[in-house]
Amino acid sequence: MSTTLRRLTVPTRPPRLGTAIGMLCVILLSASCSDKGATVALPPQHTSTPALPSATPPKPDADAVRDAYQRFVALLDRADTLPAGNRTQQLSRYMTNPQLSQVLDRIKALHAKKLTSYGASVVHIKDVKVEGDNATVHDCQNSWNSGLMNATTRKKVNRGVKEENVEAFLIKGTDGRWRVRKYVVLGEGC
Repeated sequence: MSTTLRRLTVPTRPPRLGTAIGMLCVILLSASCSDKGATVALPPQHTSTPALPSATPPKPDADAVRDAYQRFVALLDRADTLPAGNRTQQLSRYMTNPQLSQVLDRIKALHAKKLTSYGASVVHIKDVKVEGDNATVHDCQNSWNSGLMNATTRKKVNRGVKEENVEAFLIKGTDGRWRVRKYVVLGEGC
């Protein structure tokens, strides 16, 4: 009788479950080795590894649209103060035609009248709808602390309103960035 079998038949202490299972495996393996004609099918091995989550999950389109719109409004408030040499390049990061051309034309008209902007509008996005590469943003914007002033005297010429109903239409570019293609002020009150 082999040493392994003697230990199984006359234990000196009660075997632990893990030890008992391990010894049972040894017995089964040694029994299968002595049977020359028997073969045992092994379970298939899986070589694929589970996909690891990415470090930063992709931003859902609605969040990206909100972000692009907010950056557009912030840039629009100071667009006329951007350096003329790279103004178009900076604006084109957040807007595309026809909006880009309208903003550039508006800046020329303001400068011709010696006017500049002051303050900043506050965005209150009410709704974002995304359909493929197009999106619509409804905003109840507060422009009360912003407006136009004389560029020389710094005297305020006008001021915005507390609630301005705005609709913006955005398009997703081939670079994956959302840009405002049309910005429409629908009127006072939301």
